[in-house]
Amino acid sequence: MELAVKEWVFNPGLKNMVVSVNGLDEEGDKVNIKGLVVEVKGDAMEVRSIYDPQTLSTFYLHEFGEEHGLKLEAWDAGPTAYEVSEEYRNRWDEEDGAAQDAS
Repeated sequence: MELAVKEWVFNPGLKNMVVSVNGLDEEGDKVNIKGLVVEVKGDAMEVRSIYDPQTLSTFYLHEFGEEHGLKLEAWDAGPTAYEVSEEYRNRWDEEDGAAQDAS
């Protein structure tokens, strides 16, 4: 997936993706944010931190791709739910019951 669809527009497909933004911003401050892209508007992208949902950061396209600029990594796979099978759940219940009987 490309970061931009034109020279000046973020790829709208980034919306709702989990991303990592790191490097130096245009003021030279170190950036290391992992979050969810909540909005893509032209050359601006808003990312809500996964560690502090109150933190909303705005990044601009021109901040990416320069030698000392920001780097973006995106995970495009959706969330996957995993469950323990009934067989294992029963086995754990049996082992837990046996341990309680022994004590």
